[in-house]
Amino acid sequence: MKKIIFALTSMIILTNCNSEQSLTTDQSNKQRYGAYDISTDPLVSASPVANIQLPELPTNPVFATFNNAYKTLAADNHKIGLDDPNNSDKYFFKVVGSATQTLDIAFFDIDDATATQAILSAKSRGVNVRVVTDSDNLKDKVTNTLPRKAIEDFKAAGITVVDDKKSSFMHHKFMVIDNKAVWAGSTNLTTNSIYEHNNNNVYIQSVALATNYNTEFTKLFVNNDFGPESGQVPNPVVSVGDATIKTYFSPYGGTQQAVVNEIKKATKSIKFMIFAFTDQNIAQAMIDKKRQGVNVEGIFDSCSINKYSWYYPLKDEQIPTYRDGNQALLHSKTIIIDDQTVITGSFNFSNKAETGNNEDTLIINSPSLGIQYLAEYDRLKFASLNNKNIPPYDHPACNHGNSLIGSQSTDSKEEK
Repeated sequence: MKKIIFALTSMIILTNCNSEQSLTTDQSNKQRYGAYDISTDPLVSASPVANIQLPELPTNPVFATFNNAYKTLAADNHKIGLDDPNNSDKYFFKVVGSATQTLDIAFFDIDDATATQAILSAKSRGVNVRVVTDSDNLKDKVTNTLPRKAIEDFKAAGITVVDDKKSSFMHHKFMVIDNKAVWAGSTNLTTNSIYEHNNNNVYIQSVALATNYNTEFTKLFVNNDFGPESGQVPNPVVSVGDATIKTYFSPYGGTQQAVVNEIKKATKSIKFMIFAFTDQNIAQAMIDKKRQGVNVEGIFDSCSINKYSWYYPLKDEQIPTYRDGNQALLHSKTIIIDDQTVITGSFNFSNKAETGNNEDTLIINSPSLGIQYLAEYDRLKFASLNNKNIPPYDHPACNHGNSLIGSQSTDSKEEK
């Protein structure tokens, strides 16, 4: 259980947006990883990406990747993910390495050394790389008076970086590769997001879908427009392989209503694994389907279960709700409907995701993709039921009162 009861003095300290800002890098690493010696971690050091064993990309034009983070402790999951040749990071490196012409990157948070190196390597071999990120993440995480090394390295290499300069988040986690493929999901390019958190990504080879994401990237990078969406995308419905895909962007791009509409179509089951779930309309749609006899159940990240969360109200409606079994975050934002419609992306199920943040959401009807996400749900549910004695996790999302006794909403600045 990740419930943390803070003394008054601790609460004062933790009101800072980053609870590690007063620590040195070594102190921060020891606090996060415990006995695990992060100094020997090749993906935290500046080791060349070429030294990492990478998988082959599946021939299926739509496939998902997940972090191998199903043990209780973050330190254990970190090492497991690091060693796993099929962890999401290996596919990310492979996809970045496949770029030959263009790489348009929009990520909320970027600081992992090897992810940064992979992007710099693309630039060095002649790929036109462009980056959009959130203005809150331009500073070093430990010493916030210093610039973020990853961002400075990009700029030094001639990569233009655009930030949103607004209070709401530029919360995307996507990239467009050579104008013909898209990588999207819930994973930030941070070491803990890549190795400790439960995250998911989809890689989709489709020029039509890439065009949708190119339009969003142009809005942000070229037009410097981080405001409301038009609600229109060039290709509202994209077909590739066995998948039919709908694309939505926030703010005010119709994502919330689109999710509700998909939930209303459920005839058999709704399963979700969601970091932040505070949206009343989406919750009510699930409750209505439960009352109609549809099997509804889901897993919440414990750090986000507070007075604004739908964890307890759904339980009161006899909907099974579970707390994740990972010391770190269950960071996915995913709903699976009738075993074959997958809703996923950067969009937390919150009002801020609809009305404030820049977000992307994919609604994918695909039997083969549904199988992959159902397997992930089963792994997370098993961890939820079997992992015990979970210690607190040192992460801003778990602090600032955002625990079971918290007074702040996950719609606040701590939403990730």
